Amino acid sequence: AAFEGLRLVLTVRGDVPRLPGAGAVTLRDVERLSAPDDRALFLRHAGDHFAEDAALPGLLGVLDGHPLSIELLAANAAGKANLAGLAADWGRRRARLLKIGPADDRLCSLRVSLEISLDALGPGGAAHRLVRLMALLPDGLSDADSRDLLAGGAPSDEEAEAASVLENARLAGRPDGRWRLLAPIREALLSNFPPEAEDRDRLIAAFLARAAKGGRAGTNGWTDVKDDVIAEAGNLDTAVGLALRSPDRTADLSAAVQGLAEFHRFTGLGATASLPAVAERLHDRGDALGEAICLKSLGDIALRRSDPEGARQRYEAALALYRQVGDVLGEANCIFGLGDIALVRSDPEGARQRWEAALPLYRQVGDVLGEANCIKGLGDIALRRSDPEGARQRYEAALPLYRQVGDGLGEANFIARLGDIALARSDPEGARQRYEAALPLYRQVGSVLGEANCIQGLGDVAAAKGETGAASARWREALALYARISEPYSIGATHNRLRRRAETPEQAAEHREAARRAWASIDRRDLIEEYLDESA
Repeated sequence: AAFEGLRLVLTVRGDVPRLPGAGAVTLRDVERLSAPDDRALFLRHAGDHFAEDAALPGLLGVLDGHPLSIELLAANAAGKANLAGLAADWGRRRARLLKIGPADDRLCSLRVSLEISLDALGPGGAAHRLVRLMALLPDGLSDADSRDLLAGGAPSDEEAEAASVLENARLAGRPDGRWRLLAPIREALLSNFPPEAEDRDRLIAAFLARAAKGGRAGTNGWTDVKDDVIAEAGNLDTAVGLALRSPDRTADLSAAVQGLAEFHRFTGLGATASLPAVAERLHDRGDALGEAICLKSLGDIALRRSDPEGARQRYEAALALYRQVGDVLGEANCIFGLGDIALVRSDPEGARQRWEAALPLYRQVGDVLGEANCIKGLGDIALRRSDPEGARQRYEAALPLYRQVGDGLGEANFIARLGDIALARSDPEGARQRYEAALPLYRQVGSVLGEANCIQGLGDVAAAKGETGAASARWREALALYARISEPYSIGATHNRLRRRAETPEQAAEHREAARRAWASIDRRDLIEEYLDESA
């Protein structure tokens, strides 16, 4: 206490120490290291010459402020000219780098240190099982799952309290209402301490079911499941990947793949990195229908990401498989998707041919929603051809079909298209009423693209009324949503709107460059030439 600024840090396994006597106090936990302390600790052990190394921020990010891991990884930097190789090694070896030399004691190995803590929990106990199970999930575990996933039925008292035991042992925390592990702890568990097979199977089954619920995105049933699915958005792709490596779980993959793809396509949340591997596995197993479902889902995602060529390849591959197994609905869906691609590529005649080919197939299998979508698509073509009356007739023919099947997305699309028609007819007030009517419907079914399009339309209405400030605010709101779902075409179009209403030449130049980048990323040089040359 006589040394100014001195701090004593104790590492303790078990209860937090309490200083007795007069003025007794329970010592506080040391928070995980944040900037600049994590950086200072790394450089203390690795050397100050890494202070400006470009790879340093990334390495500190993966270490999650865990002091022992920072020291151990920094020790691996000794003798290196830069940190690029160490960063690459982390990508391949991860927790295996968190050791020094023989790594046979707790100060030289995260694995050894973690093993001591796990032994204190009691091997085979609920807390021991839970922490190994938690390591499978990159986005943490809900409080309810921390209890339920350990039990086939009602959890025992020990299972219900397992997460609290991990918190007391400082192995897990709940900073945002979800149980989480520090990243290095999770990596060490994954490398060295796998979960029990039965616990792992229960987790995979639960998360595949949630991924399947994601298929309700874009439908009236989305409201019933969205909270459960969105809460686990960061874990769903991982769960599909886990199932892929579990031969006995691949039968559950098709519904999960479709659900994950639809969820990501409509909301922009979660990831779909596992899906190409799923398609490959299903191909190897000779599951033509499952492979077709996966490829079609990948085509939907590629189209939403403004990758029409990638979408075309997947739709055509899926189309051949659907025809092979005699799945008429799948065949119709792929043909319809190819029509979407034609429209994106400014080929309305090609789109018309595709949708008119898909229409009788939908009618053959009694798919009213598919029939309505084809008719609505033909209305979109009429609108693009400056035939608002023809478009209105098509939309009005589609509306009762959408209402027949209770499809909120279709009804929202119908109302929004009437807004487009009103705007094209120089009726901004009529357009505003329709966009505002469609907006809550899009939000109800979870269509981020539809929501963004309506907000952009309201910006167009404001611009038509000469309300430049209100228009720019709406367009910026839409831009954030387009960015969330990675929709480069609309991102470029919105920046172009903002460019035209920019207050200064510098702002206009920024929006011009942002629009150029967005459209260049999808090889739309035609749009760049039409809208972004200096005279546009």
